[in-house]
Amino acid sequence: LTVLHEHDRALEASAAAAAAGARQHTAACVRLELSLLAFLQEFRKVYIGDVSLGTTRMFEKLNEVIGIGDSKAMLTLIMRKVVLNLRQWAGESDVLDATTKLFYELITGYASI
Repeated sequence: LTVLHEHDRALEASAAAAAAGARQHTAACVRLELSLLAFLQEFRKVYIGDVSLGTTRMFEKLNEVIGIGDSKAMLTLIMRKVVLNLRQWAGESDVLDATTKLFYELITGYASI
């Protein structure tokens, strides 16, 4: 969880800079953000939920590399990303659409369990 707190501080610092108008989103930043959201969406489909596939080995490696050792920690990271995007990308409809789609699929997936 210490790693998650470090991620939180970094995300909050980034959000604060964006909220202060210190950063302009370029087309490359938008594409990168959309790519990250697509990755998180596919990761969620494969490794999080009731139909997740062989997660033990994958989470062992994630824990070794970035300190995320299970699906709960990854879900926490994804939800923090959703909240950050809603704050930081208010002017980018493509990013907001992808973010809300990720959030919607997260909550509807867990509502069906």
